[in-house]
Amino acid sequence: MWTSEDSQPRESWLGDIAITGALVVIGVLLRLLCVSWPNFSPVAGLALLAGLTLRHRSLAVFIPIMTMLISDQFLTGYEFQVMVSVYGCLVAPVFLGRLGRSWLLKSQSRLWMRALGLGTAAGLASSILFFLVTNATYWMTFEIGHRSLWQCYIDGLPFFRYTASGDLIFSMVATLVTSSVAVFSRAAQTSASIKTES
Repeated sequence: MWTSEDSQPRESWLGDIAITGALVVIGVLLRLLCVSWPNFSPVAGLALLAGLTLRHRSLAVFIPIMTMLISDQFLTGYEFQVMVSVYGCLVAPVFLGRLGRSWLLKSQSRLWMRALGLGTAAGLASSILFFLVTNATYWMTFEIGHRSLWQCYIDGLPFFRYTASGDLIFSMVATLVTSSVAVFSRAAQTSASIKTES
């Protein structure tokens, strides 16, 4: 459950802003480095990581949008309708991360298995949503009267494998990073409490 962003202390905002800036820079660099593989992108994985880790939803949503806006300045552009569908689909993993966070971190038992499961499920869900929505938008923008929507989906299948590969890899990295941070954080808290008691 999200808390009111106004109720969050100033320190939490500063920490989330620093993480947001770092993730946007990483996302832009990785997206530009991966440009040789069509639709192979880290953005969905970073959006999932933002949803899993950031306390402020506005900053989490900001990460995929700003990553795309900056990196698109160096890449070929596309129609506004298609751009809106692309950006909207890449924001969706933020909400998957918010929904899956409490389940992922509920205990340390089988934490790594839950991380891989969540990463796989979120990666596949993101890829399928992206494939269905962006191809439908492309068809409505350019192809009505020329080809069927079904044919657009068939023609998009070669790109789907790159989308799915990127989303799966980076989503699993996102959940494993979140799990690792949680493990180290709990270990540090336990160590601190033992020292305090002694």
